[in-house]
Amino acid sequence: MIALVENNDQIEIDALNNTFNLNVSSEVIEERRRRWIIPQAKVQSLKDVRQMRHITKLFNLLFRVRYNLFVQR
Repeated sequence: MIALVENNDQIEIDALNNTFNLNVSSEVIEERRRRWIIPQAKVQSLKDVRQMRHITKLFNLLFRVRYNLFVQR
């Protein structure tokens, strides 16, 4: 669903309930699905894979810090 979001779309993200809502009509979503093409991977080397892995981990950490989503022990 995230791939179908375009500029100026209204979205709702609920991190606590793990939901994502795209506030456009179902007809628009179906049209976007028909037009969507799988993008080519931009990974050229193993170094790129490692960098993407580190970026993903950092993004997840920052998101969890921002929304206080750490497991309380």
